[in-house]
Amino acid sequence: MSDLLQALDWDELVGRLGSAEELEASARKAGALLRKRQVGGAVDLLRLCFAYVLGRFSLRTLAAWADQRALASMSDVAMLKRLKASADWVGCLVSELLAERCPEAFAGVHSDLRLMAVDATVVAPPGPKRAYWMVHTVFDLSRLTLCSVEVTDRHEAERLSRGVKAGELRIADRAHAKAADLAEVVEAGADFLVRAPSNYPRLLDSDGQLLDRLALCREAGEKGMLDRFGRPARKGRRPGSPVDQHRPACRATGRR
Repeated sequence: MSDLLQALDWDELVGRLGSAEELEASARKAGALLRKRQVGGAVDLLRLCFAYVLGRFSLRTLAAWADQRALASMSDVAMLKRLKASADWVGCLVSELLAERCPEAFAGVHSDLRLMAVDATVVAPPGPKRAYWMVHTVFDLSRLTLCSVEVTDRHEAERLSRGVKAGELRIADRAHAKAADLAEVVEAGADFLVRAPSNYPRLLDSDGQLLDRLALCREAGEKGMLDRFGRPARKGRRPGSPVDQHRPACRATGRR
């Protein structure tokens, strides 16, 4: 069993999340505990979620562990269904803690626009360096919750349009600045905010002419709209020197 699982103080954890009654209410609202059959309550269900993640149990071992401690009595298949049904509930609990501890990170907006951070990371198991997995995530910044997590092999590229929906603003780094992918986002009725090199993807203005992004950034710097670090210039700040004005252009377009 994981040392992290053994070190958990469940009474303290429940207290940090409010109370057992509040956990019951939130679990029911999220659809994680519509029926108590086979599991005692929300606190026990949360212990099962933690045990599965921190204990590194298989589903069959988790079912045996839960039965031994009188937390739940169910098969490994039923356990899987319970865990899947608890995903949104656990996400809501994490969101509430983040909003409480880091209110400045809560990017809720009073409109239908949803701010979605899109990224991917590499998970490399022991062995050849070319044998690795990609974990693709979409994080809702408006609610501070994970919307999707998808694991693929290394042949599946990062895509900004993965699971895109209308009314979203998708935010990502320059690995997602691919013309065809950006077009899919727009076709789905969403918007995007991505970093990009100065020469790719090619952008056209309203007249169908090639858009010179470096020239636009230089012009903004000359007008004092950007400081020498590529940030919006504050009132009263003098524009940078001609040498410095090239730096914000590179910074604004994602070049290092």
